Amino acid sequence: MPRRLVRIAAIVASLAAVLVTRTALAATVSGYVRDRASGESLPYVQVFFEDLRTGAITNLAGYYAIPNVPPGNHVLRVAFLGYQDYTKEITVNGGVLVHNIELAEEAIEVAAVQVEAERVTAPSLTIAPSRTTLRMPDFRTAPALAEPDPIRVVQTLPGVLSLSDFSVGLYVRGSTPDQNLLLLDGVSLYNVSHLFGLFSAFPADAVKSSELLKGGFPAQYGGRLSSVLTINTDEGNKRTMIGKGGVSLISSRLTMEGPVGKGSWLVSGRRTYLEPILKLASRWNDTFGNLGYNFYDVQGKTHQVFSHEHQLSIAGYAGDDNLRFSDQTFDSQLLWGNRSLSATWSYVPVDRLFFRTTGAIARYRSRLQLGIEDFGVVERNRLFDWTVKSDATVFLTEHNTVETGFEFICHTMNYTADFDKQTYNSFSIRTHHASAYAQTTLRPWAFLSVQPGVRADYFDNGGYVDIDPRFSARYQIGENTYLKGAVGRYSQYLFRVAREFQGINFLSDLWFTADSTAEPSHAWQYVAGLETKLTPEIDLTLEGYYKDFAMLAEFNSDAQTPMSAGQMLRRGDGEAYGLEFGLQKRAGRHKGWLSYTLGWTTRTIDGINVDNDGNPQPYYPKFDQRHSANLVYGFDVTPRWTLNARYAFASGQGYTPVIGRYSISDPIFVSEQLYRDRLNSRRLPYYSRLDVGLRGKFRGWGVTWMPFMEVINVTNRKNIFNRYWDDGNPDTTPPEPGKEKNFPQLPFLVTLGVDLEF
Repeated sequence: MPRRLVRIAAIVASLAAVLVTRTALAATVSGYVRDRASGESLPYVQVFFEDLRTGAITNLAGYYAIPNVPPGNHVLRVAFLGYQDYTKEITVNGGVLVHNIELAEEAIEVAAVQVEAERVTAPSLTIAPSRTTLRMPDFRTAPALAEPDPIRVVQTLPGVLSLSDFSVGLYVRGSTPDQNLLLLDGVSLYNVSHLFGLFSAFPADAVKSSELLKGGFPAQYGGRLSSVLTINTDEGNKRTMIGKGGVSLISSRLTMEGPVGKGSWLVSGRRTYLEPILKLASRWNDTFGNLGYNFYDVQGKTHQVFSHEHQLSIAGYAGDDNLRFSDQTFDSQLLWGNRSLSATWSYVPVDRLFFRTTGAIARYRSRLQLGIEDFGVVERNRLFDWTVKSDATVFLTEHNTVETGFEFICHTMNYTADFDKQTYNSFSIRTHHASAYAQTTLRPWAFLSVQPGVRADYFDNGGYVDIDPRFSARYQIGENTYLKGAVGRYSQYLFRVAREFQGINFLSDLWFTADSTAEPSHAWQYVAGLETKLTPEIDLTLEGYYKDFAMLAEFNSDAQTPMSAGQMLRRGDGEAYGLEFGLQKRAGRHKGWLSYTLGWTTRTIDGINVDNDGNPQPYYPKFDQRHSANLVYGFDVTPRWTLNARYAFASGQGYTPVIGRYSISDPIFVSEQLYRDRLNSRRLPYYSRLDVGLRGKFRGWGVTWMPFMEVINVTNRKNIFNRYWDDGNPDTTPPEPGKEKNFPQLPFLVTLGVDLEF
C-alpha cells in the first residue's frame, strides 16, 4: 500500500511539474491596437490567435492582453471592418511579450472579400447580449439632415424608438431618455439630443466610435435603469495636422487635430442656423413661422502617450440650445445645455493589469421664460456634479478576467421658479453617491462563457443602500451561432420629468435627485436572444426582453409651491416587454440593416389616469409603440458616389381625445373646461417616412470634397405628432366652438452642403 501511494504521489508530482513548467514558459501577449495613419487607438477590436482559438477585445484605450499563450510559433490575427487584414506569426518563449499593432485603413468594398474569410474563423468574444458597436462607416450609411449623426443612427436599431421628428431623447425598450446612461469620454451628460431629433450633441467628425448596450448591461455601469450609450471621441492625429468639416443650409462645423508633445490634440465646433428651414416649413403650417432655434457644440481633447505604461487624456465639452416661440399673445424662450471637463489616466503596471482613473465635472442647466400678455414666469433648473472613478482589469488566464472599480459622485441640484418677478418656489439638494462593483468573465467550457457580477450603491440623502446582482451568459450551438442571455437589477438616483401642454412638450425638462422625500427607482431586466451569421457577410439577431419597473417618476402638475423633490414627483410602477429582429450587412457595395421591434409598455402612476375612486389605472405612455421598423441602405453607385436611404415605419402613438366641453361660471369670470377621455385611449395614424441622400467624394487642390444632397420625407407624408383642442372663441355670437387640430411633423425638406477633409 505505501508503495502504491508513493507511485501515485510520483505521478502527481510529475504532472504538476509539467504544468508548472508549461505555465512558467507560457507568455502574456499584450499591447495597443492603433490606426497606422493617425496613431489613434482603436477600441472594440478582436485580437486572437487563429490556431489556439483564443483572444481578447481591446478596451476603450485600445489595450488588449492574452494570458497563458503556450510556447511556440502562433498566428496572430486582427479582424476589424474598414481596415486591412492583419496577420503575423509570432514566437512565444515565455514571460511577457509586448506586441503593438498598427492597422492600415482600407476601402470597405475592397475589405469585404477579406472580411468574409475572417469572419468564418474568428471566434466570438462578446458575452453580453444587446450590444451594438458603431463607427464612422455606419454613421455615413444612413442619410441625415446636413451631416452624419450618431444619435440618428442609434434610433434605427432594434428596440430604440424616436418619439417623433421633434424628439429630444432615446426611448430604449420602453424606457424614458433619463433612464439611459450617456457617456462622452466616460463623463455623464444630460439631455444630449438637440431639437427636432435632427442633431445630437456628438458631432460625427469628432466621434471615433459608439457602443450601445440596450439591456442587461454588466456591473461596471450603474445609476440608470435602461441602457448605456458610450461615445468615444477621437484622440487627435499623432502624425500630422489635418482638418475636416462641412457647410450646409442649416449648419457649419469644423474639426482640427494634430500632434503635440508626446501625443495629439483635437478641437471641434459646430453651429446651426435653422431659421431658413423653419421659414420654408411655415408654408405648410403657420406654427413653424413662430419658431426660432439655434444651438452650438464645442469639444476639445488632448491625448498624451508618455510610455507604454502611462497615458493621459483631457477632454472638454460645451453646448447650448436656444429655442424661441412667440405669437400674438404668447412669448417664450428656452435655454438648455451641458458643460463637462474630464481627465483620464491609463496605467499598465504589469502586462496582466490595466488601471483607468477618471476625474470629471459636469453641469446641466435649463432656463424657461414665459410671457403671456403682462404676466411673466421664469424657471431655472441646474444640476452639477463632480465625479472620481477608477477601474481595474486583471487578465488572470485566457479563460478568466476580473474587473472591479469604484465611483464617487457629488450631485448638487437647484430649482427656482419666479412668478411675476417674485420667487415662490426654490429648493436645493446636495447628495453624495458612492458605488463599487466586481465582475468576472469565465469560460468553464469551450462552448460556454459566463459573466457574474454585483454592484453596490450608497446614496447618502435618504440613506439608500442597493445591492444589484448582474449575470450574463453565452452558449455556442454552432460554428457561428450563439445563444445569449442576461438578468440583472438596476437602480437610478436621478430623474428627468417632462412636462406637456395638451400633449406637446414645449416646456423645459427638469432634473431632480433622489432624497429623503423621493426614493430611487429600480428595475429588473431579463434578456434572451440568438445571434448567427446567415452568410459570412450577413448577421442575424433575435432577442426578447422584459423589464419590471418600480418607483418610476412623473411630473406632478398639481403641486402647489413645492419645496422638495418628492412634492414635484408622482411615483408608480411599470413594465415593458417585446421582441426584436435585426439583419445587418456592413461590408460590400451594398450595405445596411433592417430592424423590427414588437413591444408593449405600460405604467401605473399615482394621480394619473385615475378611476372614479381616485385609484390609478394602467395606461400606455406616448412612447408605447406596438410596431417599429427601420430599413437603412447604402449603395456605392460608382467609386465616387454613394446613395443612402432610410425608411421608417411605426404604429401610431397614443393620444388623449377631448370628448366634451363645459363652462364654469362664478361672479368674476367664466372658465372654459375640456372633458377628456382616458389617458392615451386612442391612437394616431401610423408613422411613415422615407429619406434619401446622395454623397460624392472628389480630390482637388489638396482637399477631399464630399458634396451631398439630403431629401427628408420624400413622399411628403403628413405624419402627426399629436392632436389637440384649441380654445375657440367664446366671445362671438354664437360662441365659436373649439376644434381638434393636428400638430404636424417634418414635411418634405431638401438640404445641400459639402464636407471637407484637408
